Amino acid sequence: MSTEIQSCRQLIAEGKTKQALDWLETQKKTPQILLLWTMCQKENRLALWENVVNLYRNLELNKETYPDRILALGQVIKWSRIGYDHPRYLQYLQEIIQVAETQNDDLQVLHWKSVLSNFLLQKGDIAKAKPLLQEAVHQAIVLKQRLLLISQGTLLCSIWMSQGEFEKVASLCLQIDQAAIERNNWIALASSRNMRSSCWLIRRSNLQAVTLLLDTGDFLAQKGAIAALNLIKARLGELQLILGKPQLLSFIQQRNANINQS
Repeated sequence: MSTEIQSCRQLIAEGKTKQALDWLETQKKTPQILLLWTMCQKENRLALWENVVNLYRNLELNKETYPDRILALGQVIKWSRIGYDHPRYLQYLQEIIQVAETQNDDLQVLHWKSVLSNFLLQKGDIAKAKPLLQEAVHQAIVLKQRLLLISQGTLLCSIWMSQGEFEKVASLCLQIDQAAIERNNWIALASSRNMRSSCWLIRRSNLQAVTLLLDTGDFLAQKGAIAALNLIKARLGELQLILGKPQLLSFIQQRNANINQS
């Protein structure tokens, strides 16, 4: 990248678009120059960015052109979403994933697959969203992208729960637990433990379900995570209604006795 191009990008980043445009108007209209010019525009953004995308489609996809093509596609996706143009939004999401895959850009693939799966979920298309979520969660684990593991893993667990795949939920929740602890994300930890507890409950392992919640509550209290702790308390309140107060108190006593023995 030339020094002039870098300087122009810096001007745009600083909001000095008039200075950037003054220089751009003197340059040959290459795809890169038109991309920078489009970055300075305030109207008709979707149409202008589509023009840039079309220009880059005609160029060889390599390490030099790839970043700008991803940038242009990302902008088309952004303005399609803002304009509620769902067909274009879906089209360009699929395209950006394909482009990123050709360059083995795992982080970009992970990000955009997550966006696509969330969009499909919002549209109610669980059948298409589920495999994408599974791919995204697996990739998030491999790449140690903890935030995406938490967000996409929680969505996937919700789908699995609704479909009765409780073993998968319990297994993935262990991964979410670890990611949540490493990020000090106590709300995510409480949500994951609540799901694991529900899996124990469904399997009629009531003592384990209650014990997990109580252990989590103690941990969150030590961390001063009041909001997350309240989620655990709320779930314990629900269990009291499901199991009955005497039964719940009995499980609490058994758990406390086990702690004292150890």
